[in-house]
Amino acid sequence: RYGTREAEVDELLRGNVFVDLYRAVRQGIRAAVESYSIKKLEPLYGFGRDIDLKDAGTSIVEFETWLELSDTNEEGIDRGKLLTDIEAYNRDDCVSTWRLRDWLEAQRALLEAETGEAIPRPADVQPEDREASERQQRIAELVERLTHDIPEDEQTPEQHGRWLLAQML
Repeated sequence: RYGTREAEVDELLRGNVFVDLYRAVRQGIRAAVESYSIKKLEPLYGFGRDIDLKDAGTSIVEFETWLELSDTNEEGIDRGKLLTDIEAYNRDDCVSTWRLRDWLEAQRALLEAETGEAIPRPADVQPEDREASERQQRIAELVERLTHDIPEDEQTPEQHGRWLLAQML
């Protein structure tokens, strides 16, 4: 049900596409901040948040609340607003990460200009071979054929069995 795009994410991970900005910051700069969390670094690169959720823990609690509540809950909590706030928090995190990356790249360019020396990047990792990619594509097609007509709720035993089989591929 929630296991979507796993192959694509796996390929990105294996291809070393993601960069650990936390490690890059910890190893590359010194800042007078309590911690090197992205929220503490945002003043360095001038990012201001649009939403008032202060940390990921709050966002997680709000998401769990959203999952547990019905649209007409007794507590009078607006599920739509909860989801909107969570989305805004996640968007702020993504934009902040992007801005941090841009700021770090600008610092890199300044240092290269000051020193006159290029700062090498880590070596590229070769992409997954074609045979493995084709195999992943065949698996994805088979999973789609097995699960395309299975509802998220109220599955028959036969549908549940096909869903389980698809998850094992």
